[in-house]
Amino acid sequence: MPQPYSGGVNDIIPPIYSPAQETYDFIHKKYLDIAGEMDFRSFSESTFRSLWKQCVPHVQFLRTRTDVCHIYVKITGWSYKRN
Repeated sequence: MPQPYSGGVNDIIPPIYSPAQETYDFIHKKYLDIAGEMDFRSFSESTFRSLWKQCVPHVQFLRTRTDVCHIYVKITGWSYKRN
């Protein structure tokens, strides 16, 4: 299991955006399938979300409205964080 991100002032990890159709629930179900196949103990969804936010806060899920063309982003300077 990854260690939680310490979040130092000078440590800036750029966000990684996962596709809009992937959600915490979708990833948790994949995790449960893999954990079941490998006989690992699994976490509940709420614990999974909490650990996700602690360990990999830079991995975020896009909303459907943020799924825009890269040319539009370049021309307008549009940012995922602003919207």
